[in-house]
Amino acid sequence: MDTPALIKKVLISAVTILLSASAYAAPVPIVLTNTSKEYYVVRKYAEYYEDQQRGKKITEIAGKVPFKKISEKDLDFTNNNLTSAYWLHFYVVNHTPDLTDFIIEMYDYDINEVDLYIKDSKGSFIEKKSGLDFPFDTRDFAHKNICFKLSIPLADTTEVYMRLYSSSINVFEPVIKTHEQFYAYSLKEYVLLGVFYGFMLLIILYNFISFLILRVTHYLYYVIYAIGILIYLMSKNGTGFQYLWPDFPQINSHIDSLSLTVSIIFLSLFTMEFLQIKKQQLHLYKLFQCIICLQVIGIVLHGIICSTPIFTIFNILFIQIFFWVGYNRYKKGLKSALWFVFAFVFLNLFFLIFWLEYINWLPSSIFTVYALNIGVIVQFIFLSISITESIKDSEREKQKTTLELITTTEKNTSMRLIELKRQMNPHFIFNALNSILERILSDKKEQAVDFLMRFSKLIRNTLHYSDQIFVPLSEEIVFIENYLLLEQMRLGNSFCYTIDVAADIHTDDYEFPSFILQPFIENAIWHGLRPKSGNKTIHLKIYHHNNILHVQIMDNGVGRKAAQKKQTETHESKGITLVRERLSLIQFTYKLKTELILTDLYNDLNQASGTMIHIKIETGHE
Repeated sequence: MDTPALIKKVLISAVTILLSASAYAAPVPIVLTNTSKEYYVVRKYAEYYEDQQRGKKITEIAGKVPFKKISEKDLDFTNNNLTSAYWLHFYVVNHTPDLTDFIIEMYDYDINEVDLYIKDSKGSFIEKKSGLDFPFDTRDFAHKNICFKLSIPLADTTEVYMRLYSSSINVFEPVIKTHEQFYAYSLKEYVLLGVFYGFMLLIILYNFISFLILRVTHYLYYVIYAIGILIYLMSKNGTGFQYLWPDFPQINSHIDSLSLTVSIIFLSLFTMEFLQIKKQQLHLYKLFQCIICLQVIGIVLHGIICSTPIFTIFNILFIQIFFWVGYNRYKKGLKSALWFVFAFVFLNLFFLIFWLEYINWLPSSIFTVYALNIGVIVQFIFLSISITESIKDSEREKQKTTLELITTTEKNTSMRLIELKRQMNPHFIFNALNSILERILSDKKEQAVDFLMRFSKLIRNTLHYSDQIFVPLSEEIVFIENYLLLEQMRLGNSFCYTIDVAADIHTDDYEFPSFILQPFIENAIWHGLRPKSGNKTIHLKIYHHNNILHVQIMDNGVGRKAAQKKQTETHESKGITLVRERLSLIQFTYKLKTELILTDLYNDLNQASGTMIHIKIETGHE
């Protein structure tokens, strides 16, 4: 090969090498047009430089250090070295018809330091600083993500440098957006976050009110757990820094771990209380105590020994323990634990979606980015259902216990009513036998036989209804009429009586407490009429009004005050005392309103003219 041809070949090779080197050194400019509203600064559009000392300034970087091309094989450009600062270098060309103002945004909110350098027409750099380590009000936009105003003159090429540093692994890929695109996406994002936070606040408020009303401790644990989760998620998407602690950026590096620790501790307390762990399974109770101790130790050692990924992995394992314990309690027969299990199944499912998006196995979207938030909402829905079911189970147990108690009380009350009735029966029988004996001794055999026949009929009716609390009103009237006839015979027909039943009352249709009227009739005869001279009457009146059966016993005797003066005791007779107790027990047991009224009657001269007994008993008749 001759010399000229060889020189030509060498020159061509050199030019090719130079052109290749030039193509590598200068990244492809990002061309802004009116056909697109957002532009990702990645791959061929940007080059990077790793500042391992993190101390270089823009004057030491621009045109003075070798930048590297971002590999096309990398899904995302991340800070693999957490101690280094990374510089990005790219060009922007504005070919839009009229737009000059844009926004450059970092989707990862938790980058500690983001510095933007825009080269102006004089060759100087306009510097802007932001990031998680700066107060929130230093930002160009009140937005949870780190955003800058980016002014690009029309038909001009602008050189841009960005310095980024983060103590956690982040994606260092800026996005250039039009204002229209930025606000449209932000509005959609903040509306969804507002719905989420509103739901969480409702859950917190409702359960806190429930705690104040019911004073059940697991409601308080549930509330604190919800607050912890809310703060944790706000700290993980930037809204916590924006709304809760905007002037304290130093909190950002600790609040997520602290809030998650508080959440796990109070979720443990809630689970122990709600699933009745201590009462039922002591070994699980000790396990939860260990979890709480590990959480406290972990937060103390966080940042010293435990790294954030390790801390997160441990908490994921703890969540699986809650799931397993809930399933275990459900298998042991606690039905409300089924919804508890569902809560953690769906939390795990949505966390998996969130994680797959994080490692780029799923495409980014509103759903995948906020899958964890959705999972938390679903978890709290199922936990709330579980609590509601627990309350229903508790109410069913209380109702069952109350029903058993009422049944026992009713049995005891019925036995007491029968006992009281049996105490009254001997009282009357003793007096009747005395009357029969008196006639036999007085040689009044015919009267004694007649009296005995009537008395046997009375005893037969008494025995027939001896164990019944209620009898037909017609039977009670027959019983009282027999008793009045016997007493008339005993006292030589010295008094008369009348029984007046309202025409609209069908006595067979009404139930009436047995043996209630006899003690009052007996008192009227022996303590009201017997001491009196002259005309003696007893009037029994029965009528119905406003769902109440009224029974009135009126006599024209000497009155209660005069009767008491002739008695050695001033208190009521034993029979009337027993009637009062029976009426009270009937009201308590059968929920029937009863009332007993004793009234002294007086004539126009204000002289005692008898007594009226008024008994009121609620019925089912209108």
